[in-house]
Amino acid sequence: KEEFRQTIATDFNMSWDLYNQEQKPKMALFVSKYDHCLFDILGRYSADELNVEIPVIISNHNDLRSIAERFDIPFHCVPFTKDNKEEGEAKQIELLNRYQINFIVLARYMQIITP
Repeated sequence: KEEFRQTIATDFNMSWDLYNQEQKPKMALFVSKYDHCLFDILGRYSADELNVEIPVIISNHNDLRSIAERFDIPFHCVPFTKDNKEEGEAKQIELLNRYQINFIVLARYMQIITP
C-alpha cells in the first residue's frame, strides 16, 4: 500500500482505500418523483447484479414510498425548500450515519447537494 502511494497515488493526487469484498458496501438511494431509475436499480439489486446492500431510500417527496415498501426497504421523506435546506441536509446526513452508508446514488434526485 505504501509503495503504491509513493509511486503512483501521490503523482496523481489520488486517495484510495481497500475493502473486504465479502462485506457489501451500503448504498443509499436518493430519489425525487421519477421512478424509472429507482425501478432499474432495484430490479438489478433484486437480481443480485449489484454487490451492495440498500438499507435506505431517501427522498424529498413521498411519491415513491410505495416502491420502497414493495421492495421492503425503509423510505424516509425529508422535504425541504431553499429556506430550510441546511436543516433538510442535516436530517439526510443523520439518516446516512444511522444506516452506516458508504456511498449514495442519485437516482433522478432533483436537488443540488451541498458539498
